[in-house]
Formats: sequence, structure tokens, C-alpha cells
Amino acid sequence: MSRSSGLAPLYLIDRIASSMVGGYLFVWGFTTLGITLGVWLGMPYLEAQTLLYLLAFLVYASVFCWGFTVQRTAVVWTVLAGGGVAMTLLGWCLGRFYLT
Repeated sequence: MSRSSGLAPLYLIDRIASSMVGGYLFVWGFTTLGITLGVWLGMPYLEAQTLLYLLAFLVYASVFCWGFTVQRTAVVWTVLAGGGVAMTLLGWCLGRFYLT
């Protein structure tokens, strides 16, 4: 084991936080963008919302597990949190400018 015993609790906390918080942000963006695209493509809002809420559980479980398989937590934070923010902004822009 290459990590010292004093560093292990901080590493574990960072790993769990990056998977949980980053996964939450990623799923938030995925849901926002998915609902917006569904409505933009002609799906009724409540159907798009229900579909994406059902998919959100599967996506969260997948990205949470993926967060533990990656070697560096910086990659997890970048992909999950950064991707979540990017998808949220894209969904918001599409909804704001193209659906009104």
C-alpha cells in the first residue's frame, strides 16, 4: 500500500465526496438536459420528466460506482461535477432560448 495510514481517511472522504457530490451534480445536469431535449423534440413535459427521473437512478448508481474505479479523484471531480455543470447550463440555455 503506497499511502500512509494518516492519509487514508482523507483519501477515503475525498473519494466518497467526489462520487456522491459529483454524481449528484452529474445527474442533475443529465436530468435537466434530458427533460429539455425531450420537450424540444415534442414529448410532453410530464412524460419527459418521468422518463428522466427513472433514468436518473440508474445513471447515479453507475457514476457513483465509476467514481471508485478511477485512479485519481481530480478526474472524478472534473468529469462528474464539470459535466454536470455543463449539461445544466446547456439545458438551461436550450430551454430559455429555444423553447420560449
